[in-house]
Amino acid sequence: MMPAFSTSCSKLIEKWKKMVSPQGSHQLDVWPDIQTFSSDVISWTAFGSNYEEGKRILQLQKEQDVLVLEAFKSVYMPGWVITKERSTLSNLRKPALVDGDPAVQDKVVVNVDKMQTERWKLIGVIALSDSQLKVIPDEVWACGSSVRLLDSSKKKTLIRRFILTKKNRRRTNLDKEIKAKLRNLIGRKVQAIRNGDTSGDDLIGMLLQSNNQYSIEAIDPKVNGMTIDEVIEECKLFYFAGQETSSTWLIWTMIVLPMHPSWQEKVRGEVFHDEFRPERFSEGIAKASKDHVAYFPLGWEPRICIGQNFAMIEAKVALAMILQHFAFQLSPSYAHSLYTIITLQPQHGAQIILHRL
Repeated sequence: MMPAFSTSCSKLIEKWKKMVSPQGSHQLDVWPDIQTFSSDVISWTAFGSNYEEGKRILQLQKEQDVLVLEAFKSVYMPGWVITKERSTLSNLRKPALVDGDPAVQDKVVVNVDKMQTERWKLIGVIALSDSQLKVIPDEVWACGSSVRLLDSSKKKTLIRRFILTKKNRRRTNLDKEIKAKLRNLIGRKVQAIRNGDTSGDDLIGMLLQSNNQYSIEAIDPKVNGMTIDEVIEECKLFYFAGQETSSTWLIWTMIVLPMHPSWQEKVRGEVFHDEFRPERFSEGIAKASKDHVAYFPLGWEPRICIGQNFAMIEAKVALAMILQHFAFQLSPSYAHSLYTIITLQPQHGAQIILHRL
C-alpha cells in the first residue's frame, strides 16, 4: 500500500507544482484535489489493476451518499413509510390502524381493495404510480406512518413501502449499479485466482483468498466463508470509508495548520529532521516512539477499526510529502463553515494559498 500512497501523492504534488512557479504562490481550493488523491489511493489498494472501474464505483457511492443524507435529514422521508402488517383484512379496521376518525379507516380499506398489485405482492394504501396516487384521499395521507399494511402471505413483518419518485428511483438504480459493478469485478478476480493469473495484493484478492482458505480449513463441513453478497458489502464499506475519512482528516489538517503557523513549522521541522539518535532503539523498536502507528506489526485490540492504521499512515505520508514542497496560508476568501455528509466537511471548500518552497 505504501507505493499507492507515494505515487498518488506525487501526482498531486506535480499538479500543484504546475500551478505554482518556483518560490511563488497560488490560491487554490484544495478540497477537490484531496478527495481525488484519497480516491486514487483506495482505488489502487482495493481494486489493483481495475483502478478505473474502482473510481467509477466511488463516484456512484458519492452520489448515493448525498441522496441518503438528504433523506436522513428529512423529518418525513418522501417515498418511505415504515409499517407493520396485520394478519387479516378485518384487522385493518381496528383502531390501531389510525389515530382519528373511524370513517378514515373505512376509506383506507376501500382504497386498499383498489390497489392490489402483483408486482409488489402487497395490499397497501400508498400508491405505486400516479394513477394509483389519485385514488387516495387526503385524510389517508394525513395518517402518515401510522397506516398499517397487509401482504398476501398474512405475515406480521416490518416492511418499507417505496414510492417511485425520481430520487427514489435513482437511489435504487445506484445501489443496483454499484453492486453489479462489484459483482463483475469479484467474478473476474475469482476466475483469475483460479487460473493462477493474479495474487491477492489488493482488497478484493485478499478477501477472496482468505475466504477460500477459511472454508478449506473449517472443521465443520457446513461452515462456509462469506457469500459473494457479503464480500460486495465489505468492499463497499471499505472503499467508501477509506476515501471519506482520509480526505476529511487531511483537509482539516491543511486548514488548521495555516491558522497556527508555529504548528506548521514544527511539523515541517519533523519532516526535515536529520538528527539520528540510535539510543532511541536501546529498548527495542516498539519503545522507540510513543507516537501512534510508529510501529504496528499487527492491529491493536479485537474491535479496532480495520482501516484505522491504513488511514493514519496514508494521511501522514501525504502530509509529510506535501510539506516538503509547500507551505499553507488560508486565503481571505475562505469561509469557515462546517456541514455534514456522513463526515464533517468544509461547506464552501478549502481555499488555501500554496507557497512553493
